[in-house]
Amino acid sequence: MSADLSDAEDSPMIKGEGLSKVEEDLSEEDVEEDPTQFAYLFAPEDYSMFEYLICRGPDTCLFWNLDDYPIPESADFVSIHRNIKLALHQMGVHGWLDIWVYGDKPNHDELDLYDKANITYIPKAAAGPLSIAARISVDILELSRNNYPARTAYVVIAKQNPEIDELKRVLKCLQLRYHHPCIIVEPQDGLFQSADSVYGRAQFVDVDGGKTMPRVSSLKRLKPVREVSTGLFWDAKDFPFPVGVGWSPYTVYTSIISCLTEISCAMVMGDLSISSYVDEKKDSWADFVCPESRIDLYPAGNKKARLERMLNDILLWSIHNPRQANLIVVSDNLTSEFVDSLENLGLKGYRVFLATPSKDTRPKRRPWPQLRPDQVRFFGFGAVSKRPQHKKLKTGDDV
Repeated sequence: MSADLSDAEDSPMIKGEGLSKVEEDLSEEDVEEDPTQFAYLFAPEDYSMFEYLICRGPDTCLFWNLDDYPIPESADFVSIHRNIKLALHQMGVHGWLDIWVYGDKPNHDELDLYDKANITYIPKAAAGPLSIAARISVDILELSRNNYPARTAYVVIAKQNPEIDELKRVLKCLQLRYHHPCIIVEPQDGLFQSADSVYGRAQFVDVDGGKTMPRVSSLKRLKPVREVSTGLFWDAKDFPFPVGVGWSPYTVYTSIISCLTEISCAMVMGDLSISSYVDEKKDSWADFVCPESRIDLYPAGNKKARLERMLNDILLWSIHNPRQANLIVVSDNLTSEFVDSLENLGLKGYRVFLATPSKDTRPKRRPWPQLRPDQVRFFGFGAVSKRPQHKKLKTGDDV
């Protein structure tokens, strides 16, 4: 399974008119007894007449970037929560609403934020070297994995700028393949004055955009992998694939399998997918763009961008792959946040291997890749044949 899940041609979303009703998510226990509240579901234009909000269907998590839109000093938290909820009702999103705000400490009492509007504050320092947009991506993906196969509606308040391009890709993947309704709200002055002002700045993240809840086609939903599989994520800028006489996508693929199997017979089990991350200079990887290649290539830019894309794809892969699946990461100079995510996956039951092969500038003259057991770090439980010794990781952002 390719790590890139943003192909619109396989979209499981079928746009329909009116509000979406996913029957499997709406049990009898979820339906409010008040007939006026129930009628609200079928007449969203009359939302202003209802005193109580409906909570029905998948939960809703809103992520708010305070750097893009600070909480107004005179904010009425009850009204903010209500106006957001009513705007989402108009878009067909009716679940319980939790709000996380990221950035510098707001000029409001944190307990007051939570009590009045279900707002949880996440300090900017918690993101570490990650941008707020990158931190939100990781948090959304971890929520999706922990709650799978249940669906969650995700809403992000952030400016439309290049910094959130990767976040938008992640949201699009979640909506197209995992059926999580995903909405972007672009802030402006007076955003929370009314439900209509929020509604006017919101749209679903799908192929066409729009404000209509995409309907779900259960036949096209990405199904979980039932057998143990192996996902390999390779930074091909740190450790380039060999090219030239004697090397092809097939020989590189088989050499990787042979090397990993020699290190530990447990490292490669079931179907193997290889996702490699390269810079944007096509001449360094063009030979691997061919129909017979079993290695997926993703141009991702500099080291920081490659790590961000790779981590997001790893977390996407983990959503539908069962625990005990093998995850192999080949990269150097990882950030502490990246390593923490690998450790968390190991604690969840995934068998995680972090490999740092020797830098090999002459692969034609010796076996490739050069990888010794002491260059592999293992995260997880259980015995591993030829279990590698732990190696202290380098830290840093770019090379």
